[in-house]
Amino acid sequence: MSKRFPWAQSWSFLPKCSTETDVSSLALESGPEYLFSFLGRISTHPVREKVRTLDTPNTPCLDVEDAPRRFSSYHYSRSYVQLLRRSRFVCVQEGLARPASASSKTMSYGRVPVIISDRWQRPPGIPWKDFSVVVSEGDVLSIPALLDRLEGKANEMGRLAKQSFGEYSRQMFFWIDC
Repeated sequence: MSKRFPWAQSWSFLPKCSTETDVSSLALESGPEYLFSFLGRISTHPVREKVRTLDTPNTPCLDVEDAPRRFSSYHYSRSYVQLLRRSRFVCVQEGLARPASASSKTMSYGRVPVIISDRWQRPPGIPWKDFSVVVSEGDVLSIPALLDRLEGKANEMGRLAKQSFGEYSRQMFFWIDC
């Protein structure tokens, strides 16, 4: 690209890793057990430490170092997918990659990405407001109450997230093999 676009900094590369679950065969569950979740490396961004304080039995927000104690037969890719499937909303925020990377994975499973960032800019032409929630880094502690209020909309937002992922993924993300 010869011209810089301010929103291009939000794009990232998402590894196209195989898991034992075929995304296309997943149907939206009517009632996943977790309101929201997070699984990632806490040390990669200060806001992730705030997200970890939201950890409860019904809202697992875990560092990858803690996850083996919480999940039997822990394996990062499989456990991450299981957590996505069991959650209505999934917290994504900056770390080593931009929020778009985790958002795309969340969307592909029909879950609602909760994008925690002060700098993230929506890639244009995509109806992000229909299927995602954006929270400023200073408002992390408000997430449980906010998502409680949105819980009744989670299935529809998740359906729209999966649909949007199918329609816009070529515009939003570049895939690499791992």
